[in-house]
Amino acid sequence: MNMPATIFIAIGAVLAAIISGFFAFVNLVASKDQKTSEFRQDWINKLREDLTNFTASSASISSMFMHFASVKDEQQKEIQITEFLNNNIDLLDSIIKNYDSIRLRVNPKDDKEILEKLNKLYMLIENPRVLKSEQEVTEASNELITEAQTLLKKEWNRVKRGEPAFWIAKWLSLAIFSVSLVLIFYKYDSIVAFLSISVNGIAPNK
Repeated sequence: MNMPATIFIAIGAVLAAIISGFFAFVNLVASKDQKTSEFRQDWINKLREDLTNFTASSASISSMFMHFASVKDEQQKEIQITEFLNNNIDLLDSIIKNYDSIRLRVNPKDDKEILEKLNKLYMLIENPRVLKSEQEVTEASNELITEAQTLLKKEWNRVKRGEPAFWIAKWLSLAIFSVSLVLIFYKYDSIVAFLSISVNGIAPNK
């Protein structure tokens, strides 16, 4: 089959367009996936930090108020409590800030369990005067940490796996690219004939 040089140029242009389009699309999806994963990783780090600060501050508050509970003189007890609260305003502010930050970071529908454990611990330290023992706070903290570990592991697995749109686009792109190569290889004569008509307006000579 005698073919003009323009046919090979056209075939090369088609192949180059397919390959360029394939890599451009994959790079676009990969860049978006990387950015989303970075945001998700930052979310994981911030949530872990908020949870750590919240549980640590809760333990400090409960420990001090259990100490105050051992004071027999009620007047002296109130003096000590008032003095402690006045001297630890930053600690109290930190508890509220971390509590609100955690609530804002999790989904109220999908993460009900962790919110329940968070609220349980917060209710215990919101009015520490009614605390019965440090064990209450310790158990509530452990329950919160357990739920948080489950959530953080799930999100970390999403970071490692990549966003759904990325791996769907990746495998779809590979499939399309592979099919294109197969069609070009097995339907070479038909493609040449089509390009010959498109370029020269005639069918190739045989």
